Amino acid sequence: MSTTKRNRTRTARRGVCTMLALGALGVLAAVSATGCGNATGSRSGTTAPDGTYTALTSLVQFGALDKVDLLFVIDNSASMADKQQILGESIGDLINQFANPPCIDTSTFPTEVHDPPAHPFDACPPNLVRSHPPIFDLHVGTITTSLGGRGADSCSPSSPDFNFTQNDGARLVARDASGGPVDTHGDLGFLAWDPFETAESPGETDLPDFGDRFRQMLLGAGERGCGFEAPLEAWYRFLVDPDPYERVERVPCFDGDTDNGCAARTGTDDVLLEQRREFLRPDSLLVIVMLTDENDCSIVDDGQFFLSLQLTDDSGQLFHLPRATDVCATDPDDPCCYSCGQAPPAGCAPPSASPSCNISGGFYDDASGEDQINLRCFDQKRRFGIDFLQPVDRYVRGLRELTVPDRSGDLVPNPVFSNIQGTDAPTRNQGLVFLAGIVGIPWQLIDDEAASSADTLEYLSAEEIRNEGLWDAIVGACPGEEVDGRCDVRREDPTEPLMRETFHERVGVPPGPTGEATHPSVAPWPDSNAINGHEWNISGRDDLQYACIFPLPSPRPLGSDCVNDPTGKLKPLCQDPATGAYGDTQFFAKAYPATRQLEVLKGLGDSALVASICARNVDDPSRSDFGYRAALGAITNRLKTTATDRCLPTRIPLDDAGAAPCRVFDVTRRRGDCDCGPNRAPVSAAQERAVHRELAQAGQCAMESSNCDDLFCTCELPQASGDARVACQSEPGIIAGLGQGWCIIDPEQGIGNEALVARCPRSSPRDLRFFGPPDGPGTMRIISCVARDDIAGRLEGDPGRIGDTCIPSLETRPEFSGFAADAHGVEIGSTMCRTEVCLVDGLEGRVSCPYGQFEDELSLPPDDPARCRTPVDGEPVTIAVDPQRSGATADERVYCSCRCDGPDGTGPFCRCPKGFFCEEIIPNVEAPFTEGMVGSYCVKDPPSMDTFFGAPCQKYSPESSPDNCGNNEDVPQCGAERCGVNP
Repeated sequence: MSTTKRNRTRTARRGVCTMLALGALGVLAAVSATGCGNATGSRSGTTAPDGTYTALTSLVQFGALDKVDLLFVIDNSASMADKQQILGESIGDLINQFANPPCIDTSTFPTEVHDPPAHPFDACPPNLVRSHPPIFDLHVGTITTSLGGRGADSCSPSSPDFNFTQNDGARLVARDASGGPVDTHGDLGFLAWDPFETAESPGETDLPDFGDRFRQMLLGAGERGCGFEAPLEAWYRFLVDPDPYERVERVPCFDGDTDNGCAARTGTDDVLLEQRREFLRPDSLLVIVMLTDENDCSIVDDGQFFLSLQLTDDSGQLFHLPRATDVCATDPDDPCCYSCGQAPPAGCAPPSASPSCNISGGFYDDASGEDQINLRCFDQKRRFGIDFLQPVDRYVRGLRELTVPDRSGDLVPNPVFSNIQGTDAPTRNQGLVFLAGIVGIPWQLIDDEAASSADTLEYLSAEEIRNEGLWDAIVGACPGEEVDGRCDVRREDPTEPLMRETFHERVGVPPGPTGEATHPSVAPWPDSNAINGHEWNISGRDDLQYACIFPLPSPRPLGSDCVNDPTGKLKPLCQDPATGAYGDTQFFAKAYPATRQLEVLKGLGDSALVASICARNVDDPSRSDFGYRAALGAITNRLKTTATDRCLPTRIPLDDAGAAPCRVFDVTRRRGDCDCGPNRAPVSAAQERAVHRELAQAGQCAMESSNCDDLFCTCELPQASGDARVACQSEPGIIAGLGQGWCIIDPEQGIGNEALVARCPRSSPRDLRFFGPPDGPGTMRIISCVARDDIAGRLEGDPGRIGDTCIPSLETRPEFSGFAADAHGVEIGSTMCRTEVCLVDGLEGRVSCPYGQFEDELSLPPDDPARCRTPVDGEPVTIAVDPQRSGATADERVYCSCRCDGPDGTGPFCRCPKGFFCEEIIPNVEAPFTEGMVGSYCVKDPPSMDTFFGAPCQKYSPESSPDNCGNNEDVPQCGAERCGVNP
């Protein structure tokens, strides 16, 4: 198929503070160009010039990446065999990139890539280095998307078409294409790459054999699995679920229910738990890869949600779900949108008052053709009045939160961030988890055109997708509140028509960012539209239009998608590309919009990788865009690490000599007494406390019980100076003979060799470069910087006492988007406080704009009351702003404070009043303008960290939310629960 040029509309993006992954090894909380971050402060009336000071204290897991756990989630439903085959042909590249990466010449610009040595443990030729250190401890496993009927008769032994691959139960699958077993590591269901045989139970030492067996496992998924694919719930159950069930049983819904009309999870899957314990190491890099050509159908596993998968009724006839009330057709979010088979919600008319509930007794029937089993997971709320699916934020939180709900709803430690093996290894932080989706989305929508070429394909990173405003094209804008990928109302249609789920022909719709117009089903050629061929005739409303198609490596006579009246359906899959004629031969493979998977990937931000299952090239294996090489290459490019550099997402101001106002602290697992050695220096007690606070917030230790002291040693890695700094900032290749240290390279500031930042994203061409001996496995680093931004405080009003709400002077800027939820820091010189100290401790958004403003509100007139405004001047804010959270509003999280301690006991200091404690906020980084700023401040007793994820503050609207006070201060019934208390 021909390629197509993308025609994107660039929109203004929010300047938010996010967790940005660096290389393979962790996260750095950064300050955006608009100024949000971990601490801010303007100083006036002190020894330093007026200005805003931003302190960054961030945890990065560094050191030699010594282990990776790689889990593939394979769709094993019909039509997947060809895609599994293509993945199998590409998987060797991924394995080699991990275990035997290529050599590179860093003295060239751009960097030249050379073939790897014959063996992973061989060195590169002289003057060449590995693109990243080889991985000598790699676990790889597969699970499938088939979880059975979960109480329904589909995909269960009660179905006459049942086979065991329809319920793999989220356990590891180790079978080949014939269904026979594949030898695995200790018969545990996964493979272990262990060339030096260092594991207690040695793993595989032959890399070609290792790759071949993994290829067999991928092909062993097959395409006879359950048609209700549940990729999200499959990996959640295997990795996250604290107590995965053994089976789902039918139970009575109420006393006297002899039909056992409900389903319940029973037992505990001890086999799965044992597989998880052996596969998932607590300190590994975890990578999850989903391969599926359909949308996710992860239903809730309790109650009567199984009915969405039910095939037959008690008489053996086709089972049909009840219809939805009439209002569902126009507004599925209406409180009176419910199932005709349910009792009405409070304030809603009974089902008998709805015309649709009086058709066929309120049920769909065979004649209507509107309840096809193949579309049971499509558009459920509008069609059935019930959403049977798990919310997408379940999966975002499963890969982000330190606690998750168990079966009873109680929060318990998340296995992903716990030491489930009971060893003394440190647990992974959130920056060591990545989710990749090779799913139904056109590659033309997410390719990096600047980096791609005729035979190469590079995908946009999650950050670039966000910055280019493409998420609205991919999943649709959220007109309400969106948290962790979940929109609290129905999303708008994606602006890219090919990403819209529908059985109608999407004709007459303006082209989206791909620039491709849709073509009707009567189009003469299968490439009339270069991405999905053309629409097709779904008169039976039993299927959906395609997001994309791509040529099969070889046409398939009697292909599964092309038998049974292909001519009437006019599928582009079955259209001969040479003649345009239809027949039983299948020429193309398909993919549907993967809306739910993509919502989860959006919610995960920079921990996500997005790729297309529609391969650009299946004919020429010599090209780098062959099969899924580009998709798998995006994974290795995103995860690879070196011992020499890390791309920085934000600018750090450097002085004329190239010195940065930063300090770097290395944290290692304690093995007896702490010894910093010749290259690092011991740290002060105050600095160690600041480091331990970051470790505790990342879930690495419990600070209140001195657990951090018992577990970790902290040393400082020096910043390069003199000749070492010049070499670090200018010389390519390995820097030898200069000890160990670091520097920052930023050609935009005139510092350093531009060739050294060529590998960094175009949006952040700067490096934090390290040199010297590589760090040991599991080393973590705390990077602490202070930056200055010239802006004078101009806030007015009577100064407040300690604890009174204040407004940081950054909010006088119309382009300031607000603070991040994990912000903690101070503004020195605040005119709003008698102490001249305004503390920010966990606020999301702006103090002066509690309900935020969405991007579509930026087009409103400047005097519209919906617009956020700056304090004092009242200028309209020119960028989208997050609303505050109900559990962390400005009146609780931004308040006047005072400095209660500092380095070497130099003051003046205050005594914290009752209800406050003295906590170190800004470590001593010996940066310019920090005199009198570094140290500890009076902080309120903090609430639970869960409050930072409370509901966003909402504006009261009696039309849309009559039962919700909206947390609005102007609505009396809100009382103490309101949001938006302004000072």
